[in-house]
Amino acid sequence: MRGLCEDRRGRLWIGTKQEGLLLFDRIRYRFFRTHLGPDSNPKSLDYTIHRIQSDADGNLWVGGDMSTLFNVHIPASWDYPTRTEFTGELRIDTIRLSDEQRDIKHFVLDGAYLWCSLSDGHLFRIHTRTGQKTEIPLPNTGSEQLQREITGLYQDARKNLWICHATGGLTHLSKGQATHYPPYSRNGEAAYQWLDWDGFVWIRDPVTYAVWRVACTDFARFDPATPRCLLRARAPTKDL
Repeated sequence: MRGLCEDRRGRLWIGTKQEGLLLFDRIRYRFFRTHLGPDSNPKSLDYTIHRIQSDADGNLWVGGDMSTLFNVHIPASWDYPTRTEFTGELRIDTIRLSDEQRDIKHFVLDGAYLWCSLSDGHLFRIHTRTGQKTEIPLPNTGSEQLQREITGLYQDARKNLWICHATGGLTHLSKGQATHYPPYSRNGEAAYQWLDWDGFVWIRDPVTYAVWRVACTDFARFDPATPRCLLRARAPTKDL
């Protein structure tokens, strides 16, 4: 199981690794499956699904591997499939974001737009009605690896987009202007950071292994000497 989403009618959608998109009927306790790939043969391997989200129209957006984004159109009158394998019963549009084989693990719905990132660090804005895609340039962070990988997306109450990078630091996108905040570091070593769904940045000190939880809007003013850390480990542990 890779992705999980409840649509506006309470149906539960489940993403899988190369086994298609599953729909679970919680009343009758049954599973249904539709394939997303070009080959509708149930025995063929499908895309790996990383992320699922329902939009205001009740349709699904599904992020998979191979730089592929799917828009599953669900009619308002549609309830549950008539067959266990229901490939072809729903209209599914495919949007290819890159010729490279990258994963789509993070996206944010913003009204008529979908913000979507590839695992190599490219950011796109997609119109949910037309499917038109626009690549959004990000500032040069001074690190090729930092620029290449995005580990989290979050949109705050002011509709600003926060982008968390694999090796630390945040990029703040507001009204088309992007600002990069470098990561907190000790002795030249960047802290390990990641962004959660509620817009908080978790920071782990690489020297003392202290852990802080800081709101993304306060990240630029973060001072490790001021806030109280949540955890201080005695020895290195696995990345959280």
